[in-house]
Amino acid sequence: DPRSRTLIAGEATMWTAILDDDWQPAMPPTYCYVDTYLATQDRLLAMDIDLLAPAHWPLQEGPAVAEYISESRNYCLLVERALLDFAAGRRGFTLREAIEQLGPTLGRWPSAANQDFSYGMAGNLESLTKRGLLRMERNSAGLICWKQP
Repeated sequence: DPRSRTLIAGEATMWTAILDDDWQPAMPPTYCYVDTYLATQDRLLAMDIDLLAPAHWPLQEGPAVAEYISESRNYCLLVERALLDFAAGRRGFTLREAIEQLGPTLGRWPSAANQDFSYGMAGNLESLTKRGLLRMERNSAGLICWKQP
């Protein structure tokens, strides 16, 4: 609402975790389309928002709005960097291997929720592949894997 500078954001910006009813990390963010997600964060940061109402998070007000959106954007880039570092020196890895190894290092949600990283990490891997930073192929077991070009 431009008059009150309030945005009901839904899941347009997802911070570093989706929270449970007690405001504790329940699972990783579930962004899928990284390029669109990052563009959305940039657009939100350019808006004059005084009150942000995200779907699974507390209301954000004043300076906390830009901080929350910036943390959301930076977290997506952190996952990207973690995937590139994970690829370094490996002959290839599957999405499952990345989730099992990196999930516990990227958030404080219950370990059973690491499987939900399949959304965000798959989006990061697709973006990295499109940009030529990783290459996707099938391994000897026929599974899709990623590695450095």
